[in-house]
Amino acid sequence: MNAFFSKLILYRLICSIPFKLMDKKSERQILLKRINGLQSALEISSDSVEITDLMVMILYQKIMGYVVYGMSFQKELVKLLISTNKAPEEIVVKLNDIDSNTQELKTIIRELVKGGK
Repeated sequence: MNAFFSKLILYRLICSIPFKLMDKKSERQILLKRINGLQSALEISSDSVEITDLMVMILYQKIMGYVVYGMSFQKELVKLLISTNKAPEEIVVKLNDIDSNTQELKTIIRELVKGGK
């Protein structure tokens, strides 16, 4: 990670691009807005694949603290969530059979988003 930031600072100097690391408050606000946007998309979606992708992105961000973008890589993220032992047991049980538990997971996600981590 240090190598990334040192290269980023070097590129900033070369390109004369203003750069400032985000403070924690701004970072939390951005993450909260993203979670709320994903939650809104989840509520209005009717496509089962999109619903599953959105649920996994929300869970990954809430549990792991990292943002993931893109669709159709939910199986890899589900494996990561299960293997890290950071997800609550009730979620792990549902993730093991995500296709048949989408409605229950939606309810759990709603509670996670409202109540925090």
